[in-house]
Amino acid sequence: MFGDLSVSAVVVLGALVIVRWVVLLIAAALLVRPATSCPGCFRSTLAIRRPFLSAVMRFAEWRWCPACGWQGLSRLREPDHPWTRRSSRSRI
Repeated sequence: MFGDLSVSAVVVLGALVIVRWVVLLIAAALLVRPATSCPGCFRSTLAIRRPFLSAVMRFAEWRWCPACGWQGLSRLREPDHPWTRRSSRSRI
C-alpha cells in the first residue's frame, strides 16, 4: 500500500524540483542584458567564441574587456533593419 504512494510522491516532488529549475533558468536568461560596453570601465568589449555556449544559448554571447579584464555573458543585439534610417530627421 505504501509502496505505490511513496513512488508517486517521489515522482511529484521530483517534477516540482525540475519545474523550479526551469523557471529559475528562464528568469536568469531574461536578466542577461545586451551590452557591448564593459560594466566596470565602460569601454568597448570584444566577443569571444565559445562553441558550447553558442550551442546551448543562441541568444547570448561571451564578452571580454581588454582594458580591465572583465568577462561576462551578454545578450546578442538585434541587427538594425536595412530599411531603417539611422537618423530621425526627415529629408523632405
